[in-house]
Amino acid sequence: MFNDTATGPFPITVTLNMTVNPGGVQVNTTNSYTISGTGTIAGGTGVEKDNTGSLTLSGTNTYTGGTIVNAGTLNINYGGDGVANSAIGTGPLTNVLGSKIDNTSGHAITLLTPIAQYWNDDFTFVGTTNFNTGPGTVTLGSGVVNLTVNSNLLEVDGLITDNGLNYALGKMGNGTLTLSNYNYFSGGLQLTAGKLNINTDGAVGSGIFAINGGTLDNTSGSAITLSSPSAMQWAGSFTFAGSSDLIIGPVTLGLFADPITLTVSSNTLSTVGILNGGNRTVNKAGPGTWTIGGTGANSGVGININAGTVNFNKDAGSVAVNANQVTVNTNSTLVLLNPTGTQLGSLVPLTLNGGTIELNGDSETFSSLTFNSGILRNSADSTTSALQPNLGVSLAVTNCDVDVTNDAAITINATITNSGWLVKTGGGLLTLVSNNTYTGSTVILGGTLALADPLAIGAGSISNSAVINIGSGATLDVLGRGDQTLTLASGQTLMGNGSINGSLFALAGSTVSPGASIGTLTVTNNITLGGTLLMELNRTNAQTCDSLVSVTGTIAYGGALWVTNIGPALQVGDFFQLFPSAAVGFAAVNLPATDGNGNVCVWANKVAVDGSIQLSAVQSPVPTTPIKITFGMSASGSALTLSWPLDHTGWRLLVQTNHLPLGISLNTNDWGTVAGSAATNTVSIPLDSSKPSEFYRLVYP
Repeated sequence: MFNDTATGPFPITVTLNMTVNPGGVQVNTTNSYTISGTGTIAGGTGVEKDNTGSLTLSGTNTYTGGTIVNAGTLNINYGGDGVANSAIGTGPLTNVLGSKIDNTSGHAITLLTPIAQYWNDDFTFVGTTNFNTGPGTVTLGSGVVNLTVNSNLLEVDGLITDNGLNYALGKMGNGTLTLSNYNYFSGGLQLTAGKLNINTDGAVGSGIFAINGGTLDNTSGSAITLSSPSAMQWAGSFTFAGSSDLIIGPVTLGLFADPITLTVSSNTLSTVGILNGGNRTVNKAGPGTWTIGGTGANSGVGININAGTVNFNKDAGSVAVNANQVTVNTNSTLVLLNPTGTQLGSLVPLTLNGGTIELNGDSETFSSLTFNSGILRNSADSTTSALQPNLGVSLAVTNCDVDVTNDAAITINATITNSGWLVKTGGGLLTLVSNNTYTGSTVILGGTLALADPLAIGAGSISNSAVINIGSGATLDVLGRGDQTLTLASGQTLMGNGSINGSLFALAGSTVSPGASIGTLTVTNNITLGGTLLMELNRTNAQTCDSLVSVTGTIAYGGALWVTNIGPALQVGDFFQLFPSAAVGFAAVNLPATDGNGNVCVWANKVAVDGSIQLSAVQSPVPTTPIKITFGMSASGSALTLSWPLDHTGWRLLVQTNHLPLGISLNTNDWGTVAGSAATNTVSIPLDSSKPSEFYRLVYP
């Protein structure tokens, strides 16, 4: 008997140097005792731990009567030889309500000797150092046994049973519990805090597996499929650490909190049963992957993907998300892993908030797509993903990227609206088959954007897109339209170095601007120009000016030609072949007014002759500050001489004839230009006595 009559100092160490066979050992103390040494507690005796103190056993004990922990802490500091001894002998270990066990040896301990254990009620593993209960069978002894692991690791390698009494196990505390055997308790397992390692199928028993919080993991070193629980409940946010993959199912999974944050830190957590959410939301976090698969339609589950990847991998005819929202945020990816055409329900609103949706060749019908930046991608070679969002696609910002790899295709069978930009990347094909109304730019950086009208209803247009920019090597294909023509409406601008398959018809008020900087815009068929054609010059480029080319058709010139210099200052003699031949039909030709240094350009304009322009001269700029006219008489007295400074050459001399009493008329039509006055700074006017009075003034231009 060990009690509190000893005076200490504590802990008191009892050193055994021989084998002892006591009738029984009872430690009923609030203080701490250690029994160690080279000796052994042997025989049929047992050890009973009572009261709040601690007992440490570390010898090669062989007693068979068992160890009961009624209260306080039992430190098991020797795991035995695997056959005949351990710190707690070879008999059973019984834990009673409120008891504690620990390993204070300073190194990990495994009970190598098979020792049966009875977990009669809630108890605690303190966790000073890791401890493995070994291969002995664990029997649960009450309706719910709550095991609190305060720190480090408690591993249970033996099977856990409830002897058919439908008992449950609860995991609490910040430490880790590892279950490494197929267990036979049917009351369920509940993870509330800390970490639970599921290292084999059946580890959680056959009841309901409920997660209220904490961390789930598989540290076995290989993927585990957990199929033993009757159902699974997520009642709080938790983390899957992902040391190795874990597949849960096929069991029904219910959500019992809103929202739930699922953090997958690494590798993949798969759920392959039916997911019933009750109109609740799962927020996916962490860089790892959550795969939603199996047979049967999920319902009532909304998903916000905030990080990492979510795979929709349901079997054919089964729905990953039925009617709730799916949102893909920045630094996250949604993959339609199994292209069945039924991963999304027809009422699902899909929102892309900076992340990536990988279609993987899947075609889906759903409610709507709100595109708030990010990437919509099909990278599955030789596939076409046809999207049918019943309420259309809304482009909200400038970087709405549709990425189609070289041998893949995407078809959007819906109207695209709002003010954002549609950016086409990748070498594949994007086809639009509606009369789209979005007002932002259309930027084709690679591959082909096709406008098509498969039902012959006059569809396949982007007539409200403010700017259509076709990048080098990219194509806008309009051959699928009934008229095989891109009609550029008033207010629209077409630019870029790419190609149009089909014809181009530019209405009044539109702008065609070949090149992005200096470049060539190619149209395979006819071109009709009725708005503004903007051509750029750069004398130092290998290609010195923009070019608009019709490969097999003709060009009907019209509207206004505007030419601007985007390079260094122009020099006299600079020659630019704007068109391959005479371009006749422009209502106006507007050439650069200055050379870049402020000098006025004088052009030899042969656009209507051979399609070229050449800078023939430059003149100093004319001052616009008004000056006084100097009056004089000729030597003979028969002419009036009017002059002004030479640098104001270019100003026009106006004259008005009127009776002196009437003064100057305010009607601008009463003024006329003196012939030749804009080309000089001196004018000689013969005196005419028949004219009662004349008035003169200078104007510019």
